[in-house]
Amino acid sequence: MVKTTTAVILASVSVWGLTACGGGGGGSSSSNDETPTERPSSADITVDPGGYAEKQVSISSQTETDAILVLYEDAENAYLLAEQVENAVNSRSPSDVDGNELTYNCDNAGKVVITVNSDDVSDDERWRFNNCQLNTTTFGRVVLNGEYFYVNKVMSNGNAGFQVFDLTGTVVDTSEDIVAKGLDEWEIVESGGVRTETYQTDALEFILGSDYFAIADALTKLTVDSSGVDISLESKLIGSALGGYINISTQKSVFVASSESCPQSGIITLGGDGGTFAQILYGDDMGGTGGTGDVAVMEINSNLQEIYQTCEALIF
Repeated sequence: MVKTTTAVILASVSVWGLTACGGGGGGSSSSNDETPTERPSSADITVDPGGYAEKQVSISSQTETDAILVLYEDAENAYLLAEQVENAVNSRSPSDVDGNELTYNCDNAGKVVITVNSDDVSDDERWRFNNCQLNTTTFGRVVLNGEYFYVNKVMSNGNAGFQVFDLTGTVVDTSEDIVAKGLDEWEIVESGGVRTETYQTDALEFILGSDYFAIADALTKLTVDSSGVDISLESKLIGSALGGYINISTQKSVFVASSESCPQSGIITLGGDGGTFAQILYGDDMGGTGGTGDVAVMEINSNLQEIYQTCEALIF
């Protein structure tokens, strides 16, 4: 499995089915569909039960910034669902194998059918859920319908791909709705000892009961070498917990040195309605604010709000 968490970047990559289907191989000749999966031209915010994507919220206190940071962590839920459903399916053997199509029985009478158009180096998988009940660690028992596509192509100097979520379902124990819809894509290139990772999310929406989360227009770039990783990002962060959306961007890219857990420099701006904003300033960019052992400060509308001695509650 390949995974990068949204605790580090908004544009995450989570892969279903690699171990179930041979980890990059397993496609074989059959009468089933062997056409390559095509990347959708784009994805848009379509669910948005409260019209949150049209309501930019103002930032005036620690209450708003705390809600933003919690919502940022919630970005991982769609990817956790993917990972845990993959684990639940991979724990069993297929009930039927027909060429490049594998069928798995679920915990109820439902099924999941995986069509594999992969070769020795690249993956192309389509997961189709039909009233499929599975047990997950985070969400408990869920029943899923819909599709998930994953494509990752190996290039001479790296790899590139995309994943598509189009899932609806129910949490069995609470009867809460669960929805995951959207499109992620990535490109990872290595040259001269430098790895460049680019992640893009046109739109990704996740619903759990009455809680709604989405990201849109997200672009994240990581440049990694022996000294560490340099990160830049921009995204629209949307959620019911905020009652609307804010914009996130790096005014100055964030640098995390090798073997360090917190950034040594960088400035992240949270942009709200009416020109309101907050900034997280890391390490060297704290401008002398804070003391020995402090790793970052939060400013709201240019006024110091909080000093952090760890980066656990922050975006990086």
